[in-house]
Amino acid sequence: MLITNQQKSQIQEVITNSLRKKFQNYNLEPASLPFYFRLHGKDRIAPHSFIHSLSTNFGTSIFESVAKSLALLNFADTQLQQWQAHKFRQRCDRLSRYHG
Repeated sequence: MLITNQQKSQIQEVITNSLRKKFQNYNLEPASLPFYFRLHGKDRIAPHSFIHSLSTNFGTSIFESVAKSLALLNFADTQLQQWQAHKFRQRCDRLSRYHG
């Protein structure tokens, strides 16, 4: 799949903006992990917490946005954060009939 220069720059912009926003707005919340803070100390928890936060950020704000821009090559409309509950239920029903 070939992507245009415009899409490349859009992808770079999404990644750059997302990382910039994460670095500017990240704050460690010790109240949510009091046991771990007392057990391991802030110096060990802070890097782990930040890396975990980055991986979550990549999944929600970067990968989805990049996928959307790539999908626009083949589809007129794309949407993010869509839950296909009815399709999931249909598959479960088929499996339960097959195995039941």
